[in-house]
Amino acid sequence: MIMNVLGAMMHPVERYSRYREERNKPKTFSRKHQRYSCCIVGRLEFPDRGFYIDGSVMEISLGGTLFRACSTYMIDRRLEQVRVHFDKHCMRGQIMNIRPEGYGIRFLDPLAEDDLLPLADAFGLQEANEFH
Repeated sequence: MIMNVLGAMMHPVERYSRYREERNKPKTFSRKHQRYSCCIVGRLEFPDRGFYIDGSVMEISLGGTLFRACSTYMIDRRLEQVRVHFDKHCMRGQIMNIRPEGYGIRFLDPLAEDDLLPLADAFGLQEANEFH
């Protein structure tokens, strides 16, 4: 029994070498949905607060959007429930991150692919491959 326990324990040198291998592996990240660059005039509504911000949708995917406010001042409202109004859509979502480019918003109910095609035709969506 003791031999099984001792055999299961890793030698410190082996543990350190495995740690170094894992640390040097490149970090990979893949998005769930393809993002598309665009510029669609819209509005970001904060229903619980009773106000909205004019701006534009700069990127869109089935799962979310990047909304850029017209003002240079960014309100830190991370994790707040919002509604994004653009074109003929009103999508409920949650602010997941805030960066200089805008608010990263995850849709609570994903956008349907059938809704993305008319947007591509009307606004000329381009695949966005860069990662921010």
